[in-house]
Amino acid sequence: MRRRFTVVFALGLCLLVAGCAETAFVTHGVTRTGKFFGEVGVTGDNNHLTIESESKILKLSFIGSGNTVMIEEDVTIGKVEFWGSNNTVSVPAGAILRSTEVGRNNKITYRPSIWSESEGEFQSPQPGTSIERPQSTEP
Repeated sequence: MRRRFTVVFALGLCLLVAGCAETAFVTHGVTRTGKFFGEVGVTGDNNHLTIESESKILKLSFIGSGNTVMIEEDVTIGKVEFWGSNNTVSVPAGAILRSTEVGRNNKITYRPSIWSESEGEFQSPQPGTSIERPQSTEP
């Protein structure tokens, strides 16, 4: 009886994890970059994911802690779900997201856009880049 319960529980857990997203990653400490479509799930700890331009994400789900996702310009994303703590999502300025959080210290950070004179368009700096503003000389 106990073995049957363990098998049923493990099967149910696998279906739950696999069923939470169309593109599911069950990893620890992995870095991935790519275009994704539909629902994306990240299960595990300390993963780094970059979602490239032209991706269309309905829902981005996290189950775990310490995951980091950088979303590039021109990505359509509807909702972000956090089930864990210390997860970070970096999105371009002006992005509108819905979010659900179960856990602590999860963050959605908005990167500022800057005007590029050479390319004649707005550009977003890479995460961790600081933008220095000129100091005013007025009294």
